[in-house]
Amino acid sequence: MYKEKLLRGTALALSLLIPFSANSAIVFLGSGDTVDFYYDDADQGTLDYGTLQIQGNSIFATPDFYASSATPEESYFNNTGSVIVVAHGGLSFSSVDILEAGTYNTTGDGSVSVSSSLQVLDTDSTFPFIYDTNFLTVSDLSASGENTWDASLHYDMNNAMWENTSSIELSLTLEMWASSDSG
Repeated sequence: MYKEKLLRGTALALSLLIPFSANSAIVFLGSGDTVDFYYDDADQGTLDYGTLQIQGNSIFATPDFYASSATPEESYFNNTGSVIVVAHGGLSFSSVDILEAGTYNTTGDGSVSVSSSLQVLDTDSTFPFIYDTNFLTVSDLSASGENTWDASLHYDMNNAMWENTSSIELSLTLEMWASSDSG
């Protein structure tokens, strides 16, 4: 007999920094109210998020494959991707907000863990690059049974480091772990 844990991400926004390959193309995804969105069409991590959708100045994805389960041992899931955001003429960024959400289900001694970080890279700058990485705050994952989880971050760009920045690469990494009692 084994104990099972299942963790599934059902809604994600944004993605993670991946170097562009020689065979890739930067693709225009669409325009928001005051920004344009782009992605690298050879970045499998970004493509794995599924269809990226724009509403206002937000970009959304609802992947259906993010799942991690441990039956009966331990499993690990990790995905990365990348989006570039360019402000319309003369504008710069004041903040970035991100929200991830999903469900998890534990039985017996199963446990789950989620870790997510957002990296913001100033694509206007020359060497040395200006960037900052911050971890999202993840909700409590200790309840057993089927539950929801979320992770969020408000990243304030109203400081000298980001002054007059009009193009950024937003990077999200999502890691999910599942473990269970083998007994």
